[in-house]
Amino acid sequence: MRSVLFWMIYLALIRGLSSMAVTNKTVCPSLRIYGLNSRQGYTDNIDASGYDLAEQFSLRKTSCGGEKTCFKLGNTPLIKDTQQVFSSGLPEEYSMSALFRVRRSTKKERWVLWKTLTHTGSPQDIILIDGEKKIVEFTAKKSGNPLHYTFKSRELHPLFD
Repeated sequence: MRSVLFWMIYLALIRGLSSMAVTNKTVCPSLRIYGLNSRQGYTDNIDASGYDLAEQFSLRKTSCGGEKTCFKLGNTPLIKDTQQVFSSGLPEEYSMSALFRVRRSTKKERWVLWKTLTHTGSPQDIILIDGEKKIVEFTAKKSGNPLHYTFKSRELHPLFD
């Protein structure tokens, strides 16, 4: 009855977001992360750099059992102008880490996890999840040169159980 799908996506080496004014000196703001479980390989409190997107998108906190914090997304797309979220722009290289718990009905859908657009509105980088085909797609474009990866190995199948 209860079906849980956890996503852990880590992407590195997304280069050249030319629509933003970014220099080599661009640095993500400091974040203080509290209460991470040592079983997950983290200390109780860590200092890191990054953006708190839950705060930027004013997501509602909800209970998900124990001491865990969850945010309810609903079915409304979370869309904001990049400069509202990343005031200094995105650095040339960045990584994204996300953990998701998805409803059973969503597991078979095709949905966009992350998408950025250029100042002209064309897609720049996209992370797409396809539950029916059990694949993760990554597409990026820099200076008109597209880069497309499709991850579809058997190791991904447990993500879709």
